[in-house]
Amino acid sequence: MRPDYFAGDVPMKNLSNFKIFIVAIATLGFVGKSGATTQDHVKRVFYNVTWVLTQIGSSPVTKNQPELSFDTAKELVSGSTGVNRLHAHFTLTGQELVFGPIATTRRMGTKEAMSVEARFLHQLVFVNRWRINEDALELLRDGLMLLKFTRKPALAFASAEARFSARLLKMLFTSSE
Repeated sequence: MRPDYFAGDVPMKNLSNFKIFIVAIATLGFVGKSGATTQDHVKRVFYNVTWVLTQIGSSPVTKNQPELSFDTAKELVSGSTGVNRLHAHFTLTGQELVFGPIATTRRMGTKEAMSVEARFLHQLVFVNRWRINEDALELLRDGLMLLKFTRKPALAFASAEARFSARLLKMLFTSSE
């Protein structure tokens, strides 16, 4: 009796490896068509996503949550401090993220909202790295988490693409220590 073979000479036990290989080739093919590099994948994590602040240091933020949206083509970030609008230039290179001077409007809010704004802006100045951790964006200073964000629901396709890119980046940049 002939052993279980697939397509003539490929053993069935190698089928799962074959599927992984095909998925990898398809992913690389998609990346190759667009001329994408690792830097392009990094930019996709930020593309068409609004990030909502959920934590400053170890303190949760549940009211007056600041939001950030990155325009990677123009290297501009815009959003809200929870009270005021903000705009700044940024530099994104691999896992490095640095913000330039931050411009904000100057509206007044409640004492609690102004406290969140002050702590948020204070920490944003010190950011020099980023990472994706369980679908959350963490902005860091030399490995110390300063600010933590979650995705604000957006268009389903863009959000799914960002999640895929985030997971791919996590696999690429996570060292097996």
